[in-house]
Amino acid sequence: MRAQALLDEKEAVLAEVRAQYETAMRRKQDLVDDADACRRRMATATTLIEGLSGEKIRWTEETRTLRDQVNRLVGDVLLATAFLSYCGPFNQDFRHRLITSWFRELATRHVAHTVNLDLINMLTNGPMVTVTALSFL
Repeated sequence: MRAQALLDEKEAVLAEVRAQYETAMRRKQDLVDDADACRRRMATATTLIEGLSGEKIRWTEETRTLRDQVNRLVGDVLLATAFLSYCGPFNQDFRHRLITSWFRELATRHVAHTVNLDLINMLTNGPMVTVTALSFL
C-alpha cells in the first residue's frame, strides 16, 4: 500500500511537471512566433527605408531643381511678358535682336534667368504650335 501511495504521489508530481513543461513549451512557441513576426516586420521596414532613401535622393534633386526654377522665374517671366508686349508687330530678325538685348540687360543687372530661354516653348504647347504651323501663321 505504501508503494502505491508513493507511486500515486510521484505520478501526481510528474503530471504537474508535465503540465508545467507543456505551459513552458507553449510559451516558448509563442515567443518564437513573436520573434519570427518581429523579424518579418524588420525586413519589411528595412525594405521600406531603403526604398525611401532612394526617394530621398530623387526628392532632394527635385527640390534643388525647383528652387533653381523659382530663382529664375522673375527673369523668365520678365522676358516672356516683354516678348508678348513688344515683339508682336515686328519681324523675326528684329524680335531676335530685341530678345538678345534683353538677355544682355538681365545679365548686366544680375537678374537670374534661364540661359537661352525658349520663349516659344514657354508660351505655347506642342498642339498649339502644330495648329499654327498648319494654319500657315
